[in-house]
Amino acid sequence: YWQARLEPASDGQPDRVLVCYRKATLDPEPVAALKTVRWRDGPVNQPEQTLLGAEYTNIVLRPVDWVVANSGSWVYRGTGLSNGAVIRGLVYGESDRVVALPSPYSAPAVIVLSDSPFETRYRRHDRSQAALYRAAGGGWIFDAGTFGWPGAINPFGKPDPRVERMTRNLLEGMVAAIPTMSAAGHGFQMRGAGL
Repeated sequence: YWQARLEPASDGQPDRVLVCYRKATLDPEPVAALKTVRWRDGPVNQPEQTLLGAEYTNIVLRPVDWVVANSGSWVYRGTGLSNGAVIRGLVYGESDRVVALPSPYSAPAVIVLSDSPFETRYRRHDRSQAALYRAAGGGWIFDAGTFGWPGAINPFGKPDPRVERMTRNLLEGMVAAIPTMSAAGHGFQMRGAGL
């Protein structure tokens, strides 16, 4: 979310101090591309959605339900979840969603796996969305859209078997198979043993 950089410590040891001014006008760095601002802001101008498939939009004050979208995706295989089904309280902390990017940036073709409405602290409406896409280099990128995902697979708490299964599907799909986007871009076709 924030571009940061490493600078030397006071004793001269390189890369010992993490620096982030969070405002270009406060940052003494002379190279504009190295200013410590949000990735999406000038002078850096590299929206995080071009890497993650979605970008941060808001704080979720109280846990809200994860609302399933595109349940035909291989990510939901074996979960028993269908479109509109919910996983109670999975969305909390920060939320991400797919947004329209300004020109000349193009967002990756993502499949939105959840679409969870919530009210912000300013009584505005927003949505948390999980996004999945395959980068041009072949790697898979999954953005859960919430801080709640790790807690739902935490072995020290009460894990949710559906989230555990989705995580397993994601990891197996990313590592063992060669998933490809369908021509229509609305889902994925799987190629590979056991999928």
